[in-house]
Amino acid sequence: MKKILSRSVLMLSILIGFVATTTAQAKKMTFSGSRVEGKILQIDFDSSNKEHIIMYIKWMPDKERDVIIDASTIAMIVSQNFPDVSTLSLCAVSSAVIPTNALIINWHGVIDREAMLRINGQRIKDYAKKLYRPLFIEKKCIQG
Repeated sequence: MKKILSRSVLMLSILIGFVATTTAQAKKMTFSGSRVEGKILQIDFDSSNKEHIIMYIKWMPDKERDVIIDASTIAMIVSQNFPDVSTLSLCAVSSAVIPTNALIINWHGVIDREAMLRINGQRIKDYAKKLYRPLFIEKKCIQG
């Protein structure tokens, strides 16, 4: 029984280390050199259902008017680098009042794999607001 338990603990620690490494690698390597480099705050995965993996990304855009351009860029990069991700949930935040260090959610959108694959990285600046915005299911943001 002790052997099984220690083996389970070892496997769990390896898995946790793998997820942490994967997240850190995703954050550091995948987005480097893109317009969202240094803006990604958090990356999480939900792989509880192996047939439907969800990736959650929270980022801080430079300007509110560039949210869709950034979101399209992130979706295109995820579609190219994470082929197992079925759904991408994006959340654009801005820092609130300095004493609280709270984050205010400015925009929240969800996009599926099929829609991510339709984004042309060469034309994001031209098409983001007209053609790519409808690819996202935009969610209401609740402040507070």
